Amino acid sequence: MQRTLELRDMRMARWQRTRNMLRGLVRLADVRLICSAIEATSLQPETQLKGCAALSNMACHHRGNAIIIGQAGGVLQLCAVMAQQAGHARLQEGALRALANLLCELSCVGLFIGHEGIERLCDAMRTHEAVAAVQLEGCRAIANMTKEHEGSGDLLLAAGVAPLLTAAMDAHPHAIGVQREACAALANLSREVDSEQSVLDAGGVERIISHAPAQQCGAYRRGGYGGTR
Repeated sequence: MQRTLELRDMRMARWQRTRNMLRGLVRLADVRLICSAIEATSLQPETQLKGCAALSNMACHHRGNAIIIGQAGGVLQLCAVMAQQAGHARLQEGALRALANLLCELSCVGLFIGHEGIERLCDAMRTHEAVAAVQLEGCRAIANMTKEHEGSGDLLLAAGVAPLLTAAMDAHPHAIGVQREACAALANLSREVDSEQSVLDAGGVERIISHAPAQQCGAYRRGGYGGTR
């Protein structure tokens, strides 16, 4: 089983390298234009949504683009949109989707933490608990953030993400995507030193057993789980 997972990861890595070479890198100036447009259209949520979608697509399976987006202020702008439009579920979903893709890149994780991204993520999941799409992207962002970034799990647990993950699983028991990404996030959080009790206290084990289909949880890997993109 372990060998099969390793071969799958190797094939995925080769595919991503080829994809990146074919797609090329975005220009820093272009990303800054998108960020400026998002900032200037605070009264036009549909335009902001398109800006979030553009950043999300650029960062999807492309770490080089994620680095450039971070350098151009994309992470800062996405966190700012979430703070300004806290009650707008679709914008929260769009911003979280872009951030989930960006958080596969370690440099973006640092920017996300520095720009109060954890607080924005937690607020979105609390405010829009009934919206499956917001919960999905929030769980995915946590899974990606904790896959490789040492120490981020402690910050997330301190902010109270464990009960948010279990609440998402309870609120959307038939949403396979929510269940899958919450499982991945809980698995990654459990790797942190002294974190097991926080996950247990939040009822993480019970939710995984009672709600998540076994085929969606997969086999545990030392390197952690990444959310889907």
